[in-house]
Amino acid sequence: MIKEVHVFIEKGGDDRLLREIVQALHPEFLQQPGLRLVRHDVPDWPSEPFMMAAVKLRLQSGIALTTGNCLVQDGNAYGKRLYLVMLKS
Repeated sequence: MIKEVHVFIEKGGDDRLLREIVQALHPEFLQQPGLRLVRHDVPDWPSEPFMMAAVKLRLQSGIALTTGNCLVQDGNAYGKRLYLVMLKS
């Protein structure tokens, strides 16, 4: 089960865009009680999104990403690159 979804958005966005992205890619998440959605604005898109996400989450929240505690997904929407990190419970 997923407990948090961190969405990294190239050049940023707002909470409405965050919800639209989650609705389009994983509508089931919006029905999940207690799920935390977190938007991260990324001004300069990195060549290694996983490393960028790992460093940012470690510094901001103390979360250490591993291949066992999360799922990741990359994509595009509204002309922006996206990187989703879905933390498992």
